[in-house]
Amino acid sequence: MNKLVIYGSIYGATKDYANELANSIDANIVSIKDIDANDLDAFDVIVIGSGIYASGLVASKKIHKILKNYKDKNKKFIVYTVGIADPKNNAKHLHDLVYKQLPKEECATFELFHLRGCLDYSKLSLKHKIMMFMLKQMIKHKKQKTIEDEYILKTYGSVVNFVDFDTLKPIVDSVNAFENSKNEKV
Repeated sequence: MNKLVIYGSIYGATKDYANELANSIDANIVSIKDIDANDLDAFDVIVIGSGIYASGLVASKKIHKILKNYKDKNKKFIVYTVGIADPKNNAKHLHDLVYKQLPKEECATFELFHLRGCLDYSKLSLKHKIMMFMLKQMIKHKKQKTIEDEYILKTYGSVVNFVDFDTLKPIVDSVNAFENSKNEKV
């Protein structure tokens, strides 16, 4: 069974997860920038990772094109996002973010997972630094702050790293279950 892990990453956490995942499931790996969305016929399992920045998916346009081209081709699709928000506390928000950026009929074709990334303020682009500053200012003026709000204020300007390769296990399990189901049919 041929497997491919595709990643869209700006600061590296999504790429790090992609490398670990590709090793775990014995898959090829490629950056979303280098993929031809029309040339994936050889793959049975396609896992696409995308960083989330300012409530947007890095790879949304390519994900859309891949899913549109292959949604009826009996392939296993998995999409995972990587962001600083805790998926345990923000699952609905993260799901909604993805579902707003991809057509509804395509969202039904993949499994969706959310992983935590890292944030190093010294490596942020000017645009992302400004956005984080604006977020901090907005949070400071909130009357009721969430635990995550307090954490953003506390760690603003420092390095925070939540990358945890153990959180890839459900994705690995899903790929393995698909592979086993295909092997049983043979």
